Amino acid sequence: MKGHLYHFDKIVIGGDIRAVLFAYFNDLPIIFTQLQEPVFYERFRWSLDLSSLGIKNLAVSLNTPSGGWSYGIKKDKIWRHLLYILSMSGRVPLSDKIEKIRIEEGNILKITTEHSRLIKFSFDKLVVFDDHNVEGYPSLKAADDPNKVYRVLDWMNVRSGMNHVYDMLEGGDKFVTQIFFYPSERVDGNHKNRKDLVAISYLTKTELDCFEYSDTYARFKVCDRMKEVGIRGKRNGRDPRNPDKYKYYALKIEAVRREVIPLPETDFPEIAEEEGSLIVVRMSDEEIIEWHYNGPNDKLKKLSSRLWKL
Repeated sequence: MKGHLYHFDKIVIGGDIRAVLFAYFNDLPIIFTQLQEPVFYERFRWSLDLSSLGIKNLAVSLNTPSGGWSYGIKKDKIWRHLLYILSMSGRVPLSDKIEKIRIEEGNILKITTEHSRLIKFSFDKLVVFDDHNVEGYPSLKAADDPNKVYRVLDWMNVRSGMNHVYDMLEGGDKFVTQIFFYPSERVDGNHKNRKDLVAISYLTKTELDCFEYSDTYARFKVCDRMKEVGIRGKRNGRDPRNPDKYKYYALKIEAVRREVIPLPETDFPEIAEEEGSLIVVRMSDEEIIEWHYNGPNDKLKKLSSRLWKL
């Protein structure tokens, strides 16, 4: 209805897995200006009890040079599942149509959707997990803070050296902390043994501007680490001096793109005490699950359990 003011006691703002979990456990409406699906390599720890989601956590072993590492279920799978549950329950009122949100005095949200349509919500409490395109929300750290830490994903195509047994390599420090391999999307069909990779780093804004932390240096470091664990390039025929041995080309890796993702803020301005309208959540996704061990109302939990088994 044009000009209608919709009211909710509590509203969650955010599109990441923490926001989705919080909305699920508390049976709250959730709105967002961008969806933040977890990256393929992100997993819950294998010992985490997910029964509050109506889901059984299954351990998976990832191959590394030091042996198998046990992890739990993928976070992107849980994120998609719970977002679907919330949608079916009418808790995602504006889907992914929101372009901008403005918080105004009097606990009013002015929401701009596609085609410049305006929708107004009123609320008693607001839970903000992501302030992207949210005006009127005072972020603790300025966008140009040189000490703000970002998660950096360097996606790379492996042109020579795709075929090996490893799923993950440890890098050793904050620049190329981990390297995750995944079946290449450049090759048609199901080829789990042909792998591209993504390198994960944690850098400040100042470091992002330094060439020593560029995707070029990341590629050098990835190549060095792959050589250390014995990963080689394509075969290049047999060694003429020893026909029982093969010769190999050098590793060839191309940097494709770099994603820079701000880490979630763990502290917020103390406006909750002044206005009583902001709920502060300083927990990780796993802490939110453990905090709500008994789960949400039975309706959502049963729906989640039944749909998960399909």
